Amino acid sequence: MAKEVLMSRKILENGWNIGSLFMHYKDVDFRFKINTLKDYNNIKFLGDIMYPRFMNTLWNKYELVFIKGNRI
Repeated sequence: MAKEVLMSRKILENGWNIGSLFMHYKDVDFRFKINTLKDYNNIKFLGDIMYPRFMNTLWNKYELVFIKGNRI
């Protein structure tokens, strides 16, 4: 398992939320304590977008804190 995924899971397991600079996920509570995944019907939850073809379309370098080093 990738370390960033494990780190995210540990954060959520501790009851904390993950803030996202990625505007696509603005205001999403990843703990899903109040809203469920289905309540976010206006947001498509994406898979791995760290491929160069998504750069400057789905994300840009100013929205990133962590990147997958084997992608760019």
